[in-house]
Amino acid sequence: MKKSVIFIVDKNPAHRNLIKFNFERNRFTNIHAFPNAEECLYRMQKNLIPDFLVTGSDVGAAKIAAATEKGVQVISEEDYLVLLGRPQ
Repeated sequence: MKKSVIFIVDKNPAHRNLIKFNFERNRFTNIHAFPNAEECLYRMQKNLIPDFLVTGSDVGAAKIAAATEKGVQVISEEDYLVLLGRPQ
């Protein structure tokens, strides 16, 4: 069974670490966190394509479109909180 690859993009290091921690708590192990979209896209150009991308709305539509064109499912931070059962 393939392990899901998860990318997290958030400027705030506390947010990045909290999201990563929650995924790890739920037994996800292939998680990569980035402080900006440029680093995330660079990693995708190096042939590591995530299954899921968790990002805030400040990343920009063009960069989100670039990820979705590669088949990545984009999840907003708000959607992520809903998935955890937490209020927004």
